[in-house]
Amino acid sequence: HGAVILNRVFSPDYLGDVNRAYQEGYGNIIDASREVGDRRTMIAIDVKPPFSDPALFAPDPVMPVLRRLLGGSCILDAYVAVTSRPDSTDQHVHVDFPFLFDEDEPLSQSLPPYAITLAIPLVPLDAMTSVTRVWPGTHRRSIDWKAAQPDLMDSLSIIPKPGGCYLFDASLLHGGTANYSQIERPILYLVYCRAWWRDSTNFFRQKPLIIGPESLAALPSDLQPMFRYAC
Repeated sequence: HGAVILNRVFSPDYLGDVNRAYQEGYGNIIDASREVGDRRTMIAIDVKPPFSDPALFAPDPVMPVLRRLLGGSCILDAYVAVTSRPDSTDQHVHVDFPFLFDEDEPLSQSLPPYAITLAIPLVPLDAMTSVTRVWPGTHRRSIDWKAAQPDLMDSLSIIPKPGGCYLFDASLLHGGTANYSQIERPILYLVYCRAWWRDSTNFFRQKPLIIGPESLAALPSDLQPMFRYAC
């Protein structure tokens, strides 16, 4: 289907601590150049404590799945947060990255995945706070989503339990729903990919991955290669 929910990956209390750190460092940032929809801001996260915790960016229950799908030498291409602010409307339906070969969509659809997003909600998701709506299987079939909006009846809402997360394919059709609550809804988006791929679509105004030399050196040696293309 192009997406999967993984529950009980994190402690809800732990994600609460991460959310407080996010709010202190990035909360209430409004920057038109970083908007990815109505009242939605995408901010590149500086990978330092607590965001440099391997339990957060390389959780043990998730990494075997990513390495099975992307190969053992997969890397981290982007580490950002997308925050939906109160009163945001439904996000435009989109794919994060296009097919590898636009001139041969059937070939592209038959290939193994090249980039997968790990989404970690920092607050519990429900119909009020905004969730991610996906169109299952659209990463494997042609759909002219730019010409006509896809049928909402064909979509599913991804709602992990508190402490859960989810993965979705780079070419899966999706979009965030409206935020009817009175709180910001931040989700960490970590894009893992095959080492030969680079995102040439989404990061013209900010870097996709930020980590300083000291933070990188403090990571376990087996995880440092995941950041070898970090800016």
